[in-house]
Amino acid sequence: MSHSELPPSSADKWFHCHGWRRLNAVIPNRSSAAADEGSLAHEWLANHLEGKADLVDCEDPEMADHLFMVAEWVASVKGDRYVEHRVDYGAPFGFVDLTGTSDLVFVSPDKITIADLKYGKHAVEVQDNLQMLCYLVGAVHAFGRRPTYSMCIAQPRSWHRDGPIRAVEITDEELREFEAKLEEAIRGSYKHDAPATPGDWCMNYCNALGRCKAVAQQSINRFREEAP
Repeated sequence: MSHSELPPSSADKWFHCHGWRRLNAVIPNRSSAAADEGSLAHEWLANHLEGKADLVDCEDPEMADHLFMVAEWVASVKGDRYVEHRVDYGAPFGFVDLTGTSDLVFVSPDKITIADLKYGKHAVEVQDNLQMLCYLVGAVHAFGRRPTYSMCIAQPRSWHRDGPIRAVEITDEELREFEAKLEEAIRGSYKHDAPATPGDWCMNYCNALGRCKAVAQQSINRFREEAP
């Protein structure tokens, strides 16, 4: 797991709320049964793909079936494959120790593909997925630019209209536009007076929600507006 001060898994929060890093710096990360299950699934898939373990030995038959399906898809993707690959998405902008681990990176002469296993049941969208875009920026920094890129989510336990494995294509121009926004978000997060900005992202498991003055003030303002 990443120990970055701006982890890609929380990019949906710090990308919009520059005060997130400051407020969460003193709060320890909390785990959960769902998170532990997801970590186990990631470990089994990575070890299977690297030849270190076989999914037939997985003690959870349901998990094994789901991961076999993902492994079959992985085998169909073209390009050099990198499993649990560490990427640096801060270096392009002069920041150190802003890294994350992409579940899968596929590199071919004309494309870089980022793939992420999501073992939870709540559907995760691949379109405009900030976590994966951070991984993609890091992969491009490591392997060089390509004309096109692809981001894929493999989520075998969640129903989605686009299926358990879904992808979105990104042009180099579109990625450059995101890089400019990413640099702005990173620089804003490291300002000593970076403001907290309440929004929908606050409700997505922000550990600082209960101590955020901006959220408290927003709640007070809404109460006053709605009061008779």
